[in-house]
Amino acid sequence: MIFHVHYTFSKNSGEIRRIQNINNDLAHTLSDDVIEIAFISTVLFLKRKKYKFKLNDNIKKKYYIPRIPLSNSNVFALKIDNIWTSFILLILYIFYKPQYIISEFSISYRSLLFIPKHTIKIIDIHGALKEEYEYNNIHCNHKLALYYDSLEKLGLEKSSYVICQSDEMKRYLIQKYNLINNNIYIYRCAADINLFYYAPNLRDTVRKEIGVNDSDILFVYSGGMHKWQKIEESLAFFELFYKEHKHCYFLILTLQIDYLNHLINEKFSNINDRIIIKSVSNKDVCKYLNAADIAFLLRDNVIMNAVASPTKLSEYMACGLSIISMSVAKLWLNNNLKYVFNIEERSINELPDFIKHTNHYEIAEYASKFLSLDYDKRQISNLIRNAKSKQHIN
Repeated sequence: MIFHVHYTFSKNSGEIRRIQNINNDLAHTLSDDVIEIAFISTVLFLKRKKYKFKLNDNIKKKYYIPRIPLSNSNVFALKIDNIWTSFILLILYIFYKPQYIISEFSISYRSLLFIPKHTIKIIDIHGALKEEYEYNNIHCNHKLALYYDSLEKLGLEKSSYVICQSDEMKRYLIQKYNLINNNIYIYRCAADINLFYYAPNLRDTVRKEIGVNDSDILFVYSGGMHKWQKIEESLAFFELFYKEHKHCYFLILTLQIDYLNHLINEKFSNINDRIIIKSVSNKDVCKYLNAADIAFLLRDNVIMNAVASPTKLSEYMACGLSIISMSVAKLWLNNNLKYVFNIEERSINELPDFIKHTNHYEIAEYASKFLSLDYDKRQISNLIRNAKSKQHIN
């Protein structure tokens, strides 16, 4: 039996795809059932019928557990929440007796307080939580930020194994906490190459659908409108490019159409006729990416982004797209810079030539080799093999 603990309520979020993939790989590798345990806010718990979903078909049963109010903003509330979530997990543990528990976030210690030592505990770290909290909150609670660090340290000490999302995250954790290298496995936010792939034949069909000529340069962005995704900066870059190169369009795929329309009308109305907005399902994103020439993936050069492995990066590159980004992108691709147009180091006038000489097939091949689910699946297999060998020795 496997417990999979997470704190994500939306089936459309980027992180849920990573959680689903890990869940699927664990269940497949272990040939075992999974109990899914979702800790969500009290408000969402009351509305859970609206947000109900299971990670995948491997789930034997799913539990929705409400968290203590204010636990995301108050240290005292978070400490109470730690005891509450750990108590609930212990009750479920006694009932099901799982052999493996995998828990999302670096501060997973908050739900593992009472779990017996012999249980294999895997912590899935897909972000630098303290740094992310400080980045997204100008008036952040510094005591809470420090407490996040304390929980992270305790959680990593209690864990049997750690899964993280990038080579840079692994280096960061080893340096910060002096962890054992062999207990850390890299599981990127990879692309499903059955859903995201390079298909040149789609280019003409989709461009005709959206009214873009073959000779036009088509930029693309796919995703949410959060501050750290820098959609406003992407629009500003496109606006600057359009002043010198009139034959171009910007395709934006997002579920947050109202917010985007408001932003464009308020700040970018002069290029409104050059922006194409679509809301499509995840399975349809691929065909629109194949119609594009290059994708936006701007991120600030901060630790939160340096240790990341953006799902967008894998999906863009699986469809043969190079990216417009910043210096932090070097870390995502281990200094493989030929697939990145770095706006901090290159002139915008160099972009047309960069696009012209892009080898879309080569990029898709790179993604298939290093940024696909098959690559990640091997990491889970290695982790389980290591765990079983240690059990055998003991």
